Amino acid sequence: MAAFAQATDLPSGQDEATRRQAALERATDLIRSALGGQLITRVKNDVIMLTGNGRRILQLPQIPVVSVASVVVSLGGRSRTTLTEDVDFTVHNDGRLVSLGYPWPRGGDVTVVYTHGYDAVPDELARLCAALADKDLTGSLGVRSLQESIGTKSSSITYAATGESVFTPSEDRILDRYRVQPLP
Repeated sequence: MAAFAQATDLPSGQDEATRRQAALERATDLIRSALGGQLITRVKNDVIMLTGNGRRILQLPQIPVVSVASVVVSLGGRSRTTLTEDVDFTVHNDGRLVSLGYPWPRGGDVTVVYTHGYDAVPDELARLCAALADKDLTGSLGVRSLQESIGTKSSSITYAATGESVFTPSEDRILDRYRVQPLP
């Protein structure tokens, strides 16, 4: 059977700059995953479709919200209503889209075009990313190694430690500032 990767994919076959960049990308992926998929960087005119929940508050999936270009409510394809900010709804930078009139129609489609994220990655996230990448490069990023011998045969595997976070409690507190908070 063919291998899943090629020899050129091995970290040992990469130059130091490539290894460091790959570690930074893995650290970025870990942070985004810990933040529930938050992109952090600025995205302009992102189009998303939410489903009305019968309440007056909907949660946009990416924060911080910079601006909302449009909100359109559709009820089963029968009618489309374009809403006006500060008349029909307000939006908060924490991603709450609040109806100023009736609740968002249960099961209705709410299409939102909005801009979200930071112009530049916040310094504390950049420092956290660099620290995680450094741990990755030194082999101390929450992985464990197991060596097993049976007779004359020996094997070694490396696996992620289960039940443990790669983030310290203080790093988790930093990440909490960038997580979407559940609706009340």
